[in-house]
Amino acid sequence: MSVEKKYLASNPELNAMAISPLRYIPSVAGAQEALLTTGNGMKAAGMLQPETDVAALAKRAFAPLYGVSDDWIKDLKVQKVAGGQLPPRQDIRVFAELSSSGEKDCCLLSAK
Repeated sequence: MSVEKKYLASNPELNAMAISPLRYIPSVAGAQEALLTTGNGMKAAGMLQPETDVAALAKRAFAPLYGVSDDWIKDLKVQKVAGGQLPPRQDIRVFAELSSSGEKDCCLLSAK
């Protein structure tokens, strides 16, 4: 959506390249912990008022889903899509393709 609405100087290929090395491990407990960590970081950065109760805010912000737990996630079987992974060295090929396309974005300007 950020690319489609032009909020970011990017495209789906660069976004896929940027997130492809991330190792995403879904976790209900991890999501709850991330809210606390992020809230505390935002408070330290002055993005939340000093008197903000981060634990209470995180508790209100988290919406547990019926039947979704870490045990359920652990036992979930995810379908593998043939060819659904980026091939090795995809980032270099995408960069080369974008460099030759004449597209102007933040990443290409610094490379030229």
